[in-house]
Amino acid sequence: MSDDTDTATDHDRLTAALRSCLEPLLASVDAMVASITAMHQTMRHIGDQYDPPLLRVIRLDAVTPVTLSLQGRRHNALFLPANTTVTLTVPGLAPVTLNLLAGWNTLELPDGTMVTTATAVSALYRVANTRIGDAI
Repeated sequence: MSDDTDTATDHDRLTAALRSCLEPLLASVDAMVASITAMHQTMRHIGDQYDPPLLRVIRLDAVTPVTLSLQGRRHNALFLPANTTVTLTVPGLAPVTLNLLAGWNTLELPDGTMVTTATAVSALYRVANTRIGDAI
């Protein structure tokens, strides 16, 4: 019986010794996994910013409203070749008439917004995950 007791005691000592060696390693592995997870989330956030902007030419007029779509991006802008009066119909709101200047106009309008103009004009519509001029 004493051999069994000695074996059990040796086993307990060996287990305790291994545990004392492995616990700091496991704690550092857990910390490393947490750091890698945080880095991955940060890289994904940065990568999402680099989805390329989408640009398309749209024809605005009084007859056919153009429905704006963000296409999975967060920001939108409209480049107009001349000062233009536009009517925006945002879903759930009454139409709003705005006088937009020639050049880039940051819109920040939701999907489904409809745009018309009194006079026909071609414009450049941009959707992106960054605003024009923003740094990441």
